[in-house]
Amino acid sequence: MVDYILIIRYSSEAERKRADYVLEMFSDRIQAEKPGGSVVIVRDESGAINSLLEELYSRLPPGSVEVYRIEEAGASVEPRRAVLTLRTTMSVEEALGAMAAIMASMKGALVSNAGGVRTYILNLRGGRVTARVQASNSGAGSVIRVELEGYGRVFERAREALARRLSLVGEVSMA
Repeated sequence: MVDYILIIRYSSEAERKRADYVLEMFSDRIQAEKPGGSVVIVRDESGAINSLLEELYSRLPPGSVEVYRIEEAGASVEPRRAVLTLRTTMSVEEALGAMAAIMASMKGALVSNAGGVRTYILNLRGGRVTARVQASNSGAGSVIRVELEGYGRVFERAREALARRLSLVGEVSMA
């Protein structure tokens, strides 16, 4: 068995509840506990850890302080990526308007519009997905390129839902 310390940072009560929900989902496969008291990460470059521990041990009841050495786990998950391409007879402006409506219907928030790329965060049931949208002219219409990036099942659901919605506007291909 391997023990891990997960540091889950959140900025709202809703995010904390999402993290708790995910931990609960895995409760049949992992054992997780939230330690009481304070969890403190100490970065010691001066060799003062033993002096710090002596002071803590001298001031707190026995068993109150647990010490673990931390090393990077190396366990990381790469985000899933997909590209959806929409070819439509609409002008670029019309196609971008349709994309804005589609993103809004998927609870998307525009977070950036720079260099011809609109970046949306889709806040969906089960998680978040990032969508980067670019548009260009193409003969008698336009081409919209949507790069999706996310994790887990929510990514697959978002990709399928977006492809369905885009197919109402024009011809869709996925890569």
